[in-house]
Amino acid sequence: MMIALEAMDKLGFINGEIEVPDVNDPRYKQWRKSSASELWKKINEQFGGCSRPRLYELRRSIYSRQYVNEEKIMQFLMGLREKYDATRNQVLLMDHLPSMTRAYSMMVQVEQQRVLYGVD
Repeated sequence: MMIALEAMDKLGFINGEIEVPDVNDPRYKQWRKSSASELWKKINEQFGGCSRPRLYELRRSIYSRQYVNEEKIMQFLMGLREKYDATRNQVLLMDHLPSMTRAYSMMVQVEQQRVLYGVD
């Protein structure tokens, strides 16, 4: 990065070699324009873009992880005993499946209520 900044005559703005002119100095406006605008354009050109293949890969990775998480939640829910049928059905009727932590928490709450009220 330093080499690129030096090649564009912008390194002095970063390391302080090019001093800031006084605000009333006629060169100030040009300094500010050169130091900020052009530098940000170059940085954006270099690092601002996202390639389509990389974007595709990220989306695929997210989808894959969501699918794996949903599969784990489904395995968990379908493996529950009959006494959890009502709660399992509530979870399955949700528009979006909860996280594994939330689904487990719901079952723990049901179990705690069953113990509290002496229902087995």
